[in-house]
Amino acid sequence: MLYPDELIRGIANASDELAPEGNASLNMFVFRKNPDRGDDTIEELSVNWCDDKEKAVAVIMGQLKPNGNMICKSGLSKQTKTVIRAMLVPCVTSIVSREDG
Repeated sequence: MLYPDELIRGIANASDELAPEGNASLNMFVFRKNPDRGDDTIEELSVNWCDDKEKAVAVIMGQLKPNGNMICKSGLSKQTKTVIRAMLVPCVTSIVSREDG
């Protein structure tokens, strides 16, 4: 499956998910179990793929409840999850607050 080159990620808690300097931190990319899935073998991270950037921005700016669409196997080691998260952080090219959007 081919994904767009860009994605948008909502920030639920800026004080936890952004570094003191205002850039993305590892906490922005935490995979969690979704109780609605009924499947303990998958963890997910909510993102919106920018196949249509205007719509993706509209969705994320109006989003009140998280939905997951980036997934990984449950049971990955903490080190492997940290490596995945550390690879995602430098990919953040901009951070837009609701007030700016």
